[in-house]
Amino acid sequence: MRMVIVLASAGLLACTPVQLVTSFTPTHAVQPPIAVDRVELVFGGHVTRPYRELGVAALDAIAGRPPAPTYPELLAKLREVGAHNGCDALLVNPLAFAARMTELTATCVAYTD
Repeated sequence: MRMVIVLASAGLLACTPVQLVTSFTPTHAVQPPIAVDRVELVFGGHVTRPYRELGVAALDAIAGRPPAPTYPELLAKLREVGAHNGCDALLVNPLAFAARMTELTATCVAYTD
């Protein structure tokens, strides 16, 4: 009986589409939105311009049935979250993979110069 329940549950999961869940945790006052193409993505390092941190943008891609989102698709969605929250740049943290889930986070910054 347990085997049937496990197989049925796995079958339902395989039919579930990929879900993208976004969030933004502000650490300062909300900024007005900016154009998506103005949001810089920074990998491995800091920006050289003076800035202040506005918060943390996060994206969880909960994979159901294939195809799962590609890394560029995840970055594009994260950039949308940043634009909506007035981020001049997103300092992207490394990807963390878990079973059926990809998490992507970035520190949102606004330039002060």
